[in-house]
Amino acid sequence: MLERKICYLQIAFNVPMKHVERLLPRIPRDKRILIEAGTPFIKRYGVKGIRRIAELWQGYVVADIKIVDGAKEEV
Repeated sequence: MLERKICYLQIAFNVPMKHVERLLPRIPRDKRILIEAGTPFIKRYGVKGIRRIAELWQGYVVADIKIVDGAKEEV
């Protein structure tokens, strides 16, 4: 569970899977770092992409999806 008095760094991935697989292992393990699967990433890879991030990152993973992100592509 996240603690209210601790500051966290949230890093969003909206890039192709090959970049996530290359970059994520280079991020130092720290309970204050949250990894986000952003809207474009989720739209491209779905739940499988989120699961892959969770395999690569043992800390918190945030799945953030909203229609406002990338709305230009939706219209």
